[in-house]
Amino acid sequence: MPDERADIEVVRRRVLMGAGAVIGAASLLSLIPRSRIAGAGPVLTMLVVLIAVCAVVIELARRGTALRATSLLFCLIFAALLVGMQVANGAYPTPVAFAFPVVPALAGFLLGGAYGMWFGVGLSGAVIALSATLPATGNPLLLEFRVMFVVVPCIALILIPALVLLYDRAHAHARTDRAHALKALERSVDELARARARADLANTAKTEFLATMSH
Repeated sequence: MPDERADIEVVRRRVLMGAGAVIGAASLLSLIPRSRIAGAGPVLTMLVVLIAVCAVVIELARRGTALRATSLLFCLIFAALLVGMQVANGAYPTPVAFAFPVVPALAGFLLGGAYGMWFGVGLSGAVIALSATLPATGNPLLLEFRVMFVVVPCIALILIPALVLLYDRAHAHARTDRAHALKALERSVDELARARARADLANTAKTEFLATMSH
């Protein structure tokens, strides 16, 4: 059972890491105008580096509770620094703007289950409040970024951890059902063994009785 649980955890972390990469790539493609695809080298570089760092964080988090807490703290500090940059400068630097959804999404994944879902609810609320207070601008890139800034965290930080929670519960129920089925099978085997023992005892008594009668 421990080996099975470890294998499931490895698969889960890899799936979540892939989900974070997909979210970051989708955000990147949704924000880059067609005319600026050729100049997206710095953005792609920033995104790849950030995903690599998050992959290392997840691998460390998989190895123990203390490292998981440290990794989560790292993600939260990183997200807080980005929010501070938004407040100080009025807009994110372009590479950070494209890569931002990956960090809080993976932070929620590191929490996992219900904790990750509530983390997503809280962070998404803060993001929506922050976006609502930003000054209006005619810059289409910033307007599109504000839409992504609200939609992506809501989907990534609430829906995906909720699905992970449902998966964990379904797996727990399946494991419980297997345990109950195994116990029922063990009881059936024990009852069969007792019935066989009673039959053997009855046959022995019958044999002894017939032997006594023959004498």
